[in-house]
Amino acid sequence: MDKKAFSENGMIIVNILFLIAAFLSGGIIMVLAFLLWLVFLIFSLKNTKSKFMKVFYLVLIICCILVLGFSLKALILTYLS
Repeated sequence: MDKKAFSENGMIIVNILFLIAAFLSGGIIMVLAFLLWLVFLIFSLKNTKSKFMKVFYLVLIICCILVLGFSLKALILTYLS
């Protein structure tokens, strides 16, 4: 992948998705934002040399996966009912 996509400028896309999801309260957009953020975090985890940052990214990845799970569950239950 292009390293520019994972720079600070590339993180703007993730921030814009979170902003759109917050204003539109859209479930699908929020899930997409978290998926994109997860990809960004995994890439950052693999490319950092600092042990502290690896632990920090790992904690954020775990939190992101938990939020994704709850969001997907809520989204599926909303569409099923």
